[in-house]
Amino acid sequence: MAKLPRAVENLIEAFQRLPGIGPKSAARLSLFQHLRKRSLHLLF
Repeated sequence: MAKLPRAVENLIEAFQRLPGIGPKSAARLSLFQHLRKRSLHLLF
């Protein structure tokens, strides 16, 4: 598997601390947040 950017890894770790969020859910949420943030930069 490809190495993720450190920012995404940090988000995954933070999301995993929330109750009911496992590793797969944390990864999905983190990638969505990271991609959303990048796409917003392209608009402005």
